[in-house]
Amino acid sequence: MKKKLLLVFTTGVLLGFSLVLINYFVFLPALNSSYEVLSVLEELSTEEWDSLFVEAKREYYKGNLEKAINIYERLLNTTHDKREPLKNLYYICKEMGDYERSNYYLDFLLKEEKDNYYWKYKYGINLYLTGQREEARGILEEVYAHYRERDSGELDKKELSILVYYLGQVYFAGGKVEEAENFYNQGIEIRPEQVLNYIGLAELYRYKEDYVKAIDYYLAALKRDSSLADFYPEIAKLYDKLGNNKEALYYWNRSRMTGHSTVLARKRIEEITKKHPEFVEEEKKVKDLERETIKWLRVRNYSIPEDTVPVIRVGIVDNVNKVSFKAGSDFEILDKNNNILMKGSRDLAYRIDFANGIFKIYQEETMIKTIHSKEALLIELIDISYPIRLYDISYGAGYFWAGTEDRQYRGIMELYPAGNNDFHIINILNMEEYLFSVVPAEMPAWWPDEAIKAQAIAARSYAMSNLGRHRSKGYDLCDTVHCAAYNGVRAETEKTNKLILETLGEVAVHGNKVINTVFSSNSGGFSEKSQEIWGNDYPYLQGANNLLDSSFQFPLEPYELERWLRTEPESFSRTSFAGNNIYRWIKVIDSAYLVDKYNLQELVDLIPLKRSIGGTVGEVIIKGKEREQVIKGDSIRSALGGLKSNRFILEKVYSEEGRIDKIIFYGSGWGHHVGMDQTAAAEMARREYTYKEIIEHFYQDSSIEKRY
Repeated sequence: MKKKLLLVFTTGVLLGFSLVLINYFVFLPALNSSYEVLSVLEELSTEEWDSLFVEAKREYYKGNLEKAINIYERLLNTTHDKREPLKNLYYICKEMGDYERSNYYLDFLLKEEKDNYYWKYKYGINLYLTGQREEARGILEEVYAHYRERDSGELDKKELSILVYYLGQVYFAGGKVEEAENFYNQGIEIRPEQVLNYIGLAELYRYKEDYVKAIDYYLAALKRDSSLADFYPEIAKLYDKLGNNKEALYYWNRSRMTGHSTVLARKRIEEITKKHPEFVEEEKKVKDLERETIKWLRVRNYSIPEDTVPVIRVGIVDNVNKVSFKAGSDFEILDKNNNILMKGSRDLAYRIDFANGIFKIYQEETMIKTIHSKEALLIELIDISYPIRLYDISYGAGYFWAGTEDRQYRGIMELYPAGNNDFHIINILNMEEYLFSVVPAEMPAWWPDEAIKAQAIAARSYAMSNLGRHRSKGYDLCDTVHCAAYNGVRAETEKTNKLILETLGEVAVHGNKVINTVFSSNSGGFSEKSQEIWGNDYPYLQGANNLLDSSFQFPLEPYELERWLRTEPESFSRTSFAGNNIYRWIKVIDSAYLVDKYNLQELVDLIPLKRSIGGTVGEVIIKGKEREQVIKGDSIRSALGGLKSNRFILEKVYSEEGRIDKIIFYGSGWGHHVGMDQTAAAEMARREYTYKEIIEHFYQDSSIEKRY
């Protein structure tokens, strides 16, 4: 294999040099570029040059890409150093999908920085992305040979594994399957946690009709990055081809729950269950057995001053017409005036239906009570040491973790009529009991104590500052990531309960007001200003630089943004607490996904426009042949197939016919990037920062006060 690859490299080197010359002397002069080398260069003072340079960057971040290009081109025709403008021109043109123009500037840059293999690498990638596979091969092989021989630090292992992936793609596109497989495997050897090469092998084995191996590699990618939910329909299709209806049904159900290929998923679920009703029956038997032998989670009750601790109403389910449940103790159903309407027994299955303003209560499928009421009903346990268990609670709809499960809850359950035929299910409990579930759901219990205390402060402050957020539905906060993850008693641990109570009543304040302490999983190294992400300018949400590498000064130059997002600089956010593919992540989506989702005949372009100071995308434009779609703000993540965050750069991969085939996203962090970075908080705690210091780092000019 090594001899074969050495021969490939030698051939590639010669081909690469010839292609560079061909591109330079034949192709590049014909480009439609606004840049023109002038015989007389403009004289600019250093101050004038610096001012224009800053203006160009400002226009880029505002989304005025052509205006930024024009300024950088002007800077080229001055007596000053051309390298910085050239680097930015390379990247902005690439982001716009104008790879030919991008390579035009790269060629000039390579004249300024002779034998710079990093820029040669970028040149080769651009050729590949535009469907010029053979032209790209020689250059990429030359670059790969250079870095492998010298073990250069210019490309880290992550970037080197990406280079190898592209080489595999080049060979695969050329029908050289064995060579492609060798490169994909090398990429896995270089960087086992990087997902691209597993995806490459999955596609390769699917092409070879070895569907078992294709599934294995899709699952290997999912094991390393569970957010790749767009693979669920692909796996389901492969199981369909294998005739394994049971596994196909499972993955079609996963596809439906996570919002991928939902129309096809529903169709296939219906077809399979109609053909194999025993699958549904088997699942029901397993669930029924589990429900018959419930292991009740005992609720530990603490001495909490009920008269001072706020009560919170948490929305569990919206707009349902029935609920099934069991109670861990005997219970009462009350009206809003606490009149007892019915008594029930522990460990019996109950169902409550609602229609035409009438609640019908069933015990083991026998109707035992009818209640005419347009007001809420309360289900209250006699022994509060036990929870109530609700059946089939949906969670994470549209996210990769979506599913359905039975959950156990503390406190009182309220059935709140939302109309004449449906109701909301609301859990009523005190603030600290609410936090017992939220804190370990948001932050693993094994993380450092000071980080968990910081999370308790953040969650308590957020809840208190957002009470009534869903007032129109009769409750304060929902149980999803829209507010905070609330999973009931299952999430609780003795350790986190203890740490929460050590901070009892403590909140973060600014100017004597409890602050909106938003938080997210991982900032990618830089926490954003709230104003730039949501438009609301909070004095305590002014961003936080979590990098330990001082060489990055935000806002970055456009080309630096690319390098920053494709490397892994030292940071509080880069920590083992984050796991793989969170601090930096990669996602691939087919253009067909966007074509189908937005009813486009063909995907013509996808361009990020406005960016925050930290590079988070505020607006994208999706261009089809006959229509365009502009997506803004938080909805960008879901609109583009379920990205972990809005901070990304992208590469559009074109077919040899000139159509966009797929899009590769290179991103950082998980969540909205505003407020506390939870994994950075854990790393800070490991480095002996206190919870108060962590809070003060992420929420500027705030302090901690005890409010009850």
